[in-house]
Amino acid sequence: MAGSSTSSLRVVASRRKEKPACALPVSPAYERWTVAERRAHPALAPARALSSRLATVAAAAPSAPLSFAAVRVLGPCSTADELAEALEPVAEALARTLTAFDFAGMVDARTVGVILQGRGGVSASRFERRLREELRESTRGLRPWRYEVSLATGVGSQADVLALAACDALPDAG
Repeated sequence: MAGSSTSSLRVVASRRKEKPACALPVSPAYERWTVAERRAHPALAPARALSSRLATVAAAAPSAPLSFAAVRVLGPCSTADELAEALEPVAEALARTLTAFDFAGMVDARTVGVILQGRGGVSASRFERRLREELRESTRGLRPWRYEVSLATGVGSQADVLALAACDALPDAG
């Protein structure tokens, strides 16, 4: 598994350029930011960065605990601006819940993936619960979207499988 590709985690949303006014909360600089910078500027990594980080974690620590959380936006997003607005609370909630070892990025246009490096089942479950609470608080009755969260736990050598399992457990956005 460590050498396998995470090509299923590619995203079109992080490459959109036709609407410069749209402010998807995706930043190529995310990888270099400290936790404090991520909290000050809530954002998500592009899919390529998420995929690359997942492969690196799998290769560097194949037997270490690893969890993968996925968050999907459910509800109407017919324009890029609506999608950006729907993803904003996710980026903000993650900025408040991630640690220095965690990494969040786009999986597809409506799905955000979170690599929880070194986190086993108990710690990952706490993270999932806190993330759900953060999303519920930040969107309470104010937005037309729902957010579903899924979690898969294992070890580094299972990185690709964990990511796919977490994403597959989410309902379709359609």
